[in-house]
Amino acid sequence: MCRTLIGGNSMRKGLLFTLCLLVLFLSSCRKDQHIEVQLGVVPFIGELISFVAYENGYFSEEGLDVTLRYFPAGKDSIVSLVNGEVDIATSAHTPVVTQVFQESDFHILVSLMMSSTLDGVLARRDSSIETYQDIEGKHIGIYLGTESEFLLDKFIEYYDINENTLILHDLTPDEQVAQLINGDIDVMFGWEPNLYFAEKALGEQALRLSTESLNSMTWIALSNVDFTSNHPKAIEAYLRAMKSAEQFIQSNPQEAAQIGMDYIGLDQELQDLLFQLANYQITLNENILTILESQAAWFILKEKTSQTSIPNFIDYIYFQGIDSVSPETNRIIH
Repeated sequence: MCRTLIGGNSMRKGLLFTLCLLVLFLSSCRKDQHIEVQLGVVPFIGELISFVAYENGYFSEEGLDVTLRYFPAGKDSIVSLVNGEVDIATSAHTPVVTQVFQESDFHILVSLMMSSTLDGVLARRDSSIETYQDIEGKHIGIYLGTESEFLLDKFIEYYDINENTLILHDLTPDEQVAQLINGDIDVMFGWEPNLYFAEKALGEQALRLSTESLNSMTWIALSNVDFTSNHPKAIEAYLRAMKSAEQFIQSNPQEAAQIGMDYIGLDQELQDLLFQLANYQITLNENILTILESQAAWFILKEKTSQTSIPNFIDYIYFQGIDSVSPETNRIIH
């Protein structure tokens, strides 16, 4: 007997419609399932890759909902990182060594930038400063606990300056600029673009004291241990976004410089120097370990820590991220 299913076509159409709605719902869910990331950044030339990745939407393309959290310096962003207030942060070496000696938990992901010209010394000529030794007895603005403190010590040693005569003022970068311009301090040990802003305001009264051979800086991306453990795919997504930003900078330097101008507050003159001052490259190499170990030895020598041996910094590196995303950029044997 042949049976006719009344309304069969309607039921099939209804089922098909329901399946379509389900597919659309699941698709929208996947789009909405962006992982929220609190990213600690510094308004600093070395941060350019982070700003390009954010501005160009590379984080979003990788499924990350990134919020930028601004800090005066790397020492502030890394404290926020170990306190669990941000998920990923950036810093130079000195704050990293500080936190390692304090036995804080965090991961080193990659280096974002290398330079030997981004930090430096700026003095006022009308403070009777014409040579390196003239800073003796003067008021020095410096953000203690940052790369500038390491630079100061190298500067003192290299130019044979009497350290005991220096009057140190622990100032944030913005405070250094303001107080140097106002004449409240005579010298600032800082980094770009703060040195440039102060120099431009002082005009002919500004005197740059060379430090190019004294310090090599890399800008390092770090992650919170809990965030890394809970979201390893987010770390990979972050690194892919940063690689995209690196490639954009290399292919479109003028557009990248414009982004730097917008996020860091650069003018055209400093924008033109952007790529002379720094090398923007995602990498893990032995140079990072060498500088960390050198600064750790300095900490011990200057009794800035009670520890007496150099830590094994390789234990802090999260190799899984870069090895999954861009293994050719990892040059550290492990």
